[in-house]
Amino acid sequence: MEQCDFNRSKQLPVGPKVTDRILIADDHPQTVAACRAALAQTGAELLAAADLPSAAALLRGGLRVAILDAALPGGLVQSFCLRARSDGVPILLLAPPRFPAEALDSLRPLVDAILFKPFDIEEFKQRVAALTVPRAAQEPEQTGAGPGGPRVGEAAPGGPQDLSGMLIAGCLLQRLLGRGASGSVWLARHELLDLQVAVKLLPADLLQWGPQDRQRFIRGARAAAQIQHPGVVQILNAGEEQGRLFLVQRYVEGENLRTRIERMGRLPEREALDILSQIAAGLGAAHRLGLVHRDVKPANILLDAAGRAMLTDFGLARAIGAPDISSVSAIIGTPLYISPEQAAGRAVDGRSDLYSLGASIYHALTGRAPIQGDTLLAILQGVERTKPPAPHEVVAGISPAASALVMRLLEKYPARRFSSAEELEQAAHKAARRDG
Repeated sequence: MEQCDFNRSKQLPVGPKVTDRILIADDHPQTVAACRAALAQTGAELLAAADLPSAAALLRGGLRVAILDAALPGGLVQSFCLRARSDGVPILLLAPPRFPAEALDSLRPLVDAILFKPFDIEEFKQRVAALTVPRAAQEPEQTGAGPGGPRVGEAAPGGPQDLSGMLIAGCLLQRLLGRGASGSVWLARHELLDLQVAVKLLPADLLQWGPQDRQRFIRGARAAAQIQHPGVVQILNAGEEQGRLFLVQRYVEGENLRTRIERMGRLPEREALDILSQIAAGLGAAHRLGLVHRDVKPANILLDAAGRAMLTDFGLARAIGAPDISSVSAIIGTPLYISPEQAAGRAVDGRSDLYSLGASIYHALTGRAPIQGDTLLAILQGVERTKPPAPHEVVAGISPAASALVMRLLEKYPARRFSSAEELEQAAHKAARRDG
């Protein structure tokens, strides 16, 4: 990871919408003073705000980075983060001691980095330095798909992103299968078991994580590995090796639902309902263990050659704060499927996953996501407030039963959806029988 020299701040690269102003939004004078002292040699104009309205007012002039206390008074921290994200302002969140874990989970998708108080000054400098360097241009995910995941532009052999031949956790990386905001996926050979597997390497910028974040990732992966169900891609191993956080998963040869929708335009009703039923069964197995996926979307639903549907990246979303909304162009495919309570930063349970599954199947049936918008903020506001047209109103021929089932999943209030994944699975079976 490139580091900035705080004594040579004039050489910092400056991208669009980036200014020489750094906001320190914290109502503790000691924290503000420590941040000011740490950043005194950057050459940036240091602005301070002790509440959210004052911090929001300072956003209007453009900022290089916003340093934000997670407990800053005066309004909803989530609202400030959403506005900052839509303006392209990176956010370093300062989490106070004993800050509620559920509240922190709701903020993770909206910020670039988290630092726990009391923090080490050198680590603080490094975090700010990393956020002041514009991210390298990311390749957009391509519409094609390779076995086991979305296909993206593969790096040329021998190029800087070519990791083929690397050994991770006893797995020899062979070729890139896909890359997105949550990491890259590689086809690999488990040498001891002589088995093809998929190895997911988390993004390099997660190397900033502190020990608590890394332990959280491992705990989440271990919990997800307990799910033994044909509707969930099995996690075989997880950990950190050669400075890289990784997951080893069962390899699935096929394509993901997003790619199939792009290839076919939309799916036949019976096929979409079959996928709905299978993924609901997988979610039920996870929910019974107390696990919530938090990032159910077409790209995370894999379809094998036999037509079986499986959910992948279970547990990873919570661990790394996905969906990653570091930029609208990079994440436009994820907020389209999050639940209203997730969009608002409220606590989520299994019914949030059911909403996201409903949004994914809506897309499969109609060829379009239920919520439309040109900006991240417009999409998230639509998720919270806008009722989409029923599928049968978008595409003639969709049965009333399938349409009603999906619209129940898309209810804004969790209590109005299905009470459990098991109840949803039964309803999907009934709707499929009517269609058949």
